[in-house]
Formats: sequence, C-alpha cells, structure tokens
Amino acid sequence: MLEKDPAFTYHEMSTYCECTGKAVMKNFTVKELMILEGKIAAAGSDEEEYKIAATNDKFMNLIIDCVSKIIN
Repeated sequence: MLEKDPAFTYHEMSTYCECTGKAVMKNFTVKELMILEGKIAAAGSDEEEYKIAATNDKFMNLIIDCVSKIIN
C-alpha cells in the first residue's frame, strides 16, 4: 500500500477517499468487491496488484472520476 503523497493536501486526500468509498459502495456488489480484493491480496508484488486493479474497468472508471475531482 502506498503512503500519503505529500503533494496532496489533507482536504484533497479526504475528498478522494470519500469519493472512492462512496463509488465502491454504489458500483460494486459485495461479491464483486471480495473477488477483486482476493485477487489483489494474492498478488505477489505491488506491480502485480496495480495490474489487477487496472484490468477492472469498473474500478478504474471510479478512480478516474475521483482523481478528476481533486486535480480540476
């Protein structure tokens, strides 16, 4: 897991975390989320974790949406 990037303010991180939390709750079923989390947990490296997350369109779309809220 990555540490907080000092380039982002507390407010930006809070906005991002709130956005992603709400989006995950809205867009994923518990089963879908457990499957994705299981694949990520089973990954052998950080890079493999990122690749698994990046191949999930639903996840990446919500990440893109939430990142756009803090960089615009």
